[in-house]
Amino acid sequence: MAVSSIKKSSAFVLTYKIGVDQKGSDIFASQKFSRINKSATDEAINNLSKSMETLLAYPLHEVRKTDDFSIVESF
Repeated sequence: MAVSSIKKSSAFVLTYKIGVDQKGSDIFASQKFSRINKSATDEAINNLSKSMETLLAYPLHEVRKTDDFSIVESF
């Protein structure tokens, strides 16, 4: 029996540096953007993230993309 996966959804998370604590360690905050188009390319997400960075009051630290899949048996 063969098994395959079906992409159900995609999201991306922006992490940005919001400051430094009393010990000098960086403080980060994150925002998750869900329900993006499942076919969005990495390049498109990166370009959107760079555009969004100009609206943020803080520097962008990391962009993460997450995809959710269902595992199904093929008959």
